[in-house]
Parts: sequence; C-alpha cells; structure tokens
Amino acid sequence: MRCLTTFLLVICGVVGTKAWCSREDAEIVMAHWLQATGAAIGGDQMAVIQPTTAFFVRLMDLYPATKALLGSVNVDNVNSPEFQAHSLRVANALDICVNSLSDPPLLEKITSHLASQHSARLGITAAHFDLFSQQIKGDMVYLVDNFHADAWDNCFTPIMKAIAAHLP
Repeated sequence: MRCLTTFLLVICGVVGTKAWCSREDAEIVMAHWLQATGAAIGGDQMAVIQPTTAFFVRLMDLYPATKALLGSVNVDNVNSPEFQAHSLRVANALDICVNSLSDPPLLEKITSHLASQHSARLGITAAHFDLFSQQIKGDMVYLVDNFHADAWDNCFTPIMKAIAAHLP
C-alpha cells in the first residue's frame, strides 16, 4: 500500500507541474541570460537600468504605438525616476523568470502573478508581448556567443505567453 501511495504522489506531482521547456534548453537559455546580463549583476542598479531603458527606447522607435502604453511611468522622460524604476522592475522580473526555468512550480506562480498585474493595464495586448519577446530575441543575437534561437523560442516564448495569457 505504501508503494502505491508513493507512486500516486509522484504521478500527481508530475501531472500537476507544467513543463516550460526541456532541461537542456533551460540550461542554454539561463546561460545566454547570464552572459547577456552578467555585467549588470552585482547590485549596480544603473548597470541594469541603462540597457533596459535603451531597450525600451529601441522598442518605442520600432513600434511607436507602444509608447502610449508606458504613459503611467513617465515615458516622455526616460531618465525620470518613474521610468527608470519601471525599467528596473522589468529587468528584475525577466531575470527571475529566466532563472526560475529550473523550478517550474515557482515559474508558474511568478508568471501567474505577472499575468494578473498586466491584465489590469488597459490597452496592453498579447501582441505587445510578442513584439517585446521578438525584440529581446533580436538583441540576444548580438549579446551572446552561439545564440541558440530554438532553445530561446522553447523557453522564453512560453514565459511571455504565460504573462500575456489573460490579455486580448
């Protein structure tokens, strides 16, 4: 009876855990992320804020309609404390998501929380997250050696889709 109980607990645990991507792909994406953001690690917030702010500026240049979505964070002054705080929050959220690929239950909770936050924001759509994801992928090509696009698609795309799950 004890073996049956253990077996059922294991099966329930497996069934209840969402697979984000393979362990191999997750390791590749986490290594890419570390290489791309490694200089920003160490507590220097400006080392995180500056490239993230530059990312948003490029995103708004490519897709001007996205600027309106950032009005509540003082997008007209990307050097403002509000916009820089937003940049830091986004960078930290992405860092937590990518580094949680090895812990699917935790990643599920994080993306669920981020999804509920973003579903409350008027005007944001799943298509905006697709643009965001494609822009990050495009930047990663230049930031990491031997960029593995398939691993990135297999792991990072599901994160973005989970965050955008409740959006139109």
